Amino acid sequence: QNKWGALLQATSGDTSTPFINLDANSLTFQNFEILGQPGIAEGVKCNGTTQTNCIIKGNKVHNFGVQNTCQSGAAVELGSGVSTGAQIIGNYIYNVGPTRTSGSRCNQYHGIYVGGGTAPTVQNNIVFKVWQGYALHVNSSASVQNGVFTNNTVFNSGAKRGSIHWCSY
Repeated sequence: QNKWGALLQATSGDTSTPFINLDANSLTFQNFEILGQPGIAEGVKCNGTTQTNCIIKGNKVHNFGVQNTCQSGAAVELGSGVSTGAQIIGNYIYNVGPTRTSGSRCNQYHGIYVGGGTAPTVQNNIVFKVWQGYALHVNSSASVQNGVFTNNTVFNSGAKRGSIHWCSY
């Protein structure tokens, strides 16, 4: 009813499972505050292998992966198995990954990670304080096709190369 009025807080977690794992068709996950813990690999993830229309919208997602060791993950993620029409829209994402003052260097923990799919939409998100990874990371080697990436605001984030990264391995 009230944007960010419902708090979902991780009390424990591990590096192998998302805190919120969305694995259904035509699902909208909207207007929650999601507070992470250091060791959790992924915050909110669309993760179905034949999934369509998974929407992560209007959430406040913060404090995921903030530890002193490097691990792979993201605060918000479209997994490599996501098939068609996934959307990440209007989220407020911050304080993600190992801090810059930690003992390790890490560019593997991101604010938003798009790992695959057809026609994903990533727009109108505000992403900041992604300490060592990328605010927005698109893995083009995982067959991201016909994506729309518009009006995202990113600042005070990123590995040495910047805060938005399209990669092809």
